Amino acid sequence: MDEGLGDCRQIQNPVRTLDVMMPGLSAEDQTAIEKDYWGAYRQAKRAILTDPKSWPPMIGLYGFLAGLGIWIFYRLARF
Repeated sequence: MDEGLGDCRQIQNPVRTLDVMMPGLSAEDQTAIEKDYWGAYRQAKRAILTDPKSWPPMIGLYGFLAGLGIWIFYRLARF
């Protein structure tokens, strides 16, 4: 990537209007943008799951749900 472009992708036909169909793009450009988007999405999702900073909230959420499930079980079950 060029330094001046940042995270943008150089395409052959620039988009003239921001319609849903993006009429200024060729099929190859649209496919390339979609592949880049989904690749970045998978990479970001993987990065969030493997980041150690996100583990404590996830463990806490699972712990809370497990505790809630145990509480509901003991409220419904009569011993």
